[in-house]
Amino acid sequence: MLRRRYCAMVEDAGYEVQPFAAVDELVSACLASAKRFDLLVMAFPGDVSRVVLGLERVCRMISNSVGGLLILEERQIDAVHQVRWVLPRDFILAPFDDEEFRLRLARCGPAAGLAQQPPATAASTLAEAAYR
Repeated sequence: MLRRRYCAMVEDAGYEVQPFAAVDELVSACLASAKRFDLLVMAFPGDVSRVVLGLERVCRMISNSVGGLLILEERQIDAVHQVRWVLPRDFILAPFDDEEFRLRLARCGPAAGLAQQPPATAASTLAEAAYR
C-alpha cells in the first residue's frame, strides 16, 4: 500500500518510476544496464543497522551526481549519521504528507542542479530481502 503511494507521488512529480523490491535488484539493474537513474527514492525495513547496510551498498555503486531521498521511520533516524552522503541527498521521516514529499523530491532531484536527461528516471527501492 505505502509502496504504491510513494511510486504514485514520484510519478506525479514527473519521473518515470522503476521499482525494485530489494537492493540486489537495484544493484544488478545499474550494473547490467546503461540506464541512468537521476533520483533514488529508498526505504529499508528493519533497524538502523539494516538501513545503514542497504544505504552503504547503494552509495558505493551510484554516482555522486545521483540524487537520493531516504524514507525513514523515527526509530531509524540514527542511520543518517552513520553513512557519508554527498548532496543533493536528503531524508524524510514517515509519516509525511504529499506536499512535504514533493518538496523533498524537488530538493534532491535533477531540478536541484543535477544534469537531467529526459525523461528523468527514479528508482524506487523498497528493500524487503535480507542482506547478506
